[in-house]
Amino acid sequence: MTLQEIANQYNVTVYCISDINRGKSFHDDTIKYPLRPSPQKSEIDNNKINIILDMILNTSMTWKEIALATNINEYTVGAINNGKNSWCPPDLQYPLRKPIQKYTFQNKINE
Repeated sequence: MTLQEIANQYNVTVYCISDINRGKSFHDDTIKYPLRPSPQKSEIDNNKINIILDMILNTSMTWKEIALATNINEYTVGAINNGKNSWCPPDLQYPLRKPIQKYTFQNKINE
């Protein structure tokens, strides 16, 4: 079962299951984490990483749109943007794209 399928079965978010898997929630010192290792780096090739980086840097697509376009998890797109993923090139400055804040005072002035 995938983490998403487990989350659906127990009616919780995939982030909740991921936190349990990594020992961030319900940690037990007698258990080795992660319970289920994440996909290996080889599952996302360099070409796909470059496409994702290009989409983050050069489009206004949301993480969800990028995830759908590249067939990866939305959380992974955010992790790549923030440099929190082993696939992230070390020579880039993170975060690649700052979050867009809706309803700020400056945005109201610019409308």
